[in-house]
Amino acid sequence: MLTRKTKFKVTKSNLNIDDHDKTSIISILNKHVSLLELIIVVMILNFAITSIEIGVPYTIVKVLKKSTTISGNIQGLFSLGIVIGGGIISIISLKDVLVFTRRIYNTFTLMLVIFGISIYWLPNYTLEVFVIFELSLGFMTAISDPPLFTYIQKEIPREYLGRINTYLYTSVQLLTPLGVAVYSSLFELLSYQQVYLISGVFVLLVVSIVKKAHLWLR
Repeated sequence: MLTRKTKFKVTKSNLNIDDHDKTSIISILNKHVSLLELIIVVMILNFAITSIEIGVPYTIVKVLKKSTTISGNIQGLFSLGIVIGGGIISIISLKDVLVFTRRIYNTFTLMLVIFGISIYWLPNYTLEVFVIFELSLGFMTAISDPPLFTYIQKEIPREYLGRINTYLYTSVQLLTPLGVAVYSSLFELLSYQQVYLISGVFVLLVVSIVKKAHLWLR
C-alpha cells in the first residue's frame, strides 16, 4: 500500500550510481568525525549492555536463588522505561541534536559506571539496583536512539543514508555475540559484583579514549 502511494522521483544525484559505489563507508564517516565518534560509542555501550541482558537473569535466578517470576518482572521494567522515554522524546523539541545526543550517551556511560559501583558496594541491595537500572536503561534507550538517527539524516547526504544506516545496524549487532561470549565467561570466572564493576570501568575508559581521539581529529 505504501509503495503504491509513494512517488519516486529520479534526480541527478540518483543517477551517479558509479560515483556512489566508489565511495567507501570510511571515507564518508571521515568527513563526519562527530558521527563516527557517536557510532563507536554506541557500539561500546551496546557491548556493555550485553552484561545486563544476560547477567540480570543469571544473577537473580542462579546466584540470588529467586524465582523466574521476579526476574521477569524486573526485566519487564526495561519496556516500561522505553514507553516513558518514548513518550517524552516525542513531545520535546531539540535545539541542538548533536549536543543532546552526546549528553545522553555521556549519561549512559555514567549510568553503567554507577551501576557497577552500586552492585559492588551494595550487594545486599542488588535487586533494588536492578529495578532502578532496568527502568533507567529502558528510558535512556528510548530517548537516545531517535536523536541519533535524526542527526544521521541531517548530516549524511540522502544518497548515502541507506549505506550508513546499514553499517550502523551491522556494527552495533556485530558486538552482541562477542559480548555474550565475553560476559558469559566472566560470570563463570568472577562474582557478578566484580563483573559489573570491571564492565563499568572498561566502558568509561574506552569512551574517554574515543572522545580524546575525536578532539585530536577535529
